[in-house]
Amino acid sequence: MPCLIGAPMPDLNVQTINKENIQLPHPTAKIHVFFFWHLSCDPCLGLMEGLDHIKSKFEYQGVKFISFTPDDINTTIEEFYPYYTFNWPMIPNASQITKEAFAFSWGNPTIMIFDTNNKLAYIKAGAVNEPVIIQKIIEDLKLEIRHCLKK
Repeated sequence: MPCLIGAPMPDLNVQTINKENIQLPHPTAKIHVFFFWHLSCDPCLGLMEGLDHIKSKFEYQGVKFISFTPDDINTTIEEFYPYYTFNWPMIPNASQITKEAFAFSWGNPTIMIFDTNNKLAYIKAGAVNEPVIIQKIIEDLKLEIRHCLKK
């Protein structure tokens, strides 16, 4: 799937770090927000607090949030969870998924929003770990989610 605006969301069955199976597109979700990140990406880690805020604001409005990391389960458990809080379902070992299903060839962090028709409505790739830039990305995401929910 080339990741262009309007491209369909791939059909996937993924397993979270907590061994929960998730079917995508999720049958009860109005829209989907995907976050692609990795542990050694400072801007990725810098976005997480704001992304958790977005999840708490929109998850009860039919928005499904999923994160994908190429980091393996053990590394994530040992090097991420003791130091960071991030409450999105996490798909570890996701390199193959991102390459095959999302034609992923850009940097991290990357955020995708799929609309009510399961079409790519928004993509943001890259960031700088600066508070002003992080806040701008979070505000843009809120606007895009609201826009997709209104469709």
